[in-house]
Amino acid sequence: MLKKLFTIIVIGVILAAAGCIFDSDEKNGIPGEYLDSYFPLNPKLVRTYHVTTYQDTLAIESTMTRYFSGIMNYYGTRYYMLQSTGSEKTSYYRIENDILYRYYFENEKYFVPYPHEEPILDFTKQAGESWEVVSNTITEPDGETVYTLTSTYIGTETVQVPAGIFSDCVRYDNYETWVYRYDTEEGEKIQKMEMKYSTWYARSIGLVKATAEGDFFGNYNIELETYLFSK
Repeated sequence: MLKKLFTIIVIGVILAAAGCIFDSDEKNGIPGEYLDSYFPLNPKLVRTYHVTTYQDTLAIESTMTRYFSGIMNYYGTRYYMLQSTGSEKTSYYRIENDILYRYYFENEKYFVPYPHEEPILDFTKQAGESWEVVSNTITEPDGETVYTLTSTYIGTETVQVPAGIFSDCVRYDNYETWVYRYDTEEGEKIQKMEMKYSTWYARSIGLVKATAEGDFFGNYNIELETYLFSK
């Protein structure tokens, strides 16, 4: 059950920014280096991804299509909605000062309180800069769990995926940890699990590639397979 929970967390975080927000604020005054360029929430843009999930020696292949589905006003705040084909789940995003926030209405991530927002992508950072996305401590009768997620803007790279070759993709590396402290008859014990994943985004398209690896829940690879602009 716990392994399945972590699998849901990984896929959800990786795909969280597969679409993006209409915004015209430039990053550092450089034309094109701003949020709407790499994350267009374009209702006419449809993207299909090839997803490979590795469980031990088994590789599970699947596809996922992502598309912008609408806008929702929630207590005066505008959220942009993303859907995935074959899923009833909706993801909600907003943009402020060139930072992309995801809003969690429900308990999709066990280790953080709900509801809450996470600054999942920060376009105000320079290459090599990091920020804390979320941190939380859960106290239980026999110990506690400290959960943290940090992200780092790496810079721009060229990426080749089934959909083609994309230059000047922005790359973000993420590091997620769970530190368990619990009491035993021998004294306090500490157990740590971690997950690392990287995401690449191309101009006018959004997410084109994501990779993930972790101690507990297997590895993942997501690549853009096709994209089209409907009429």
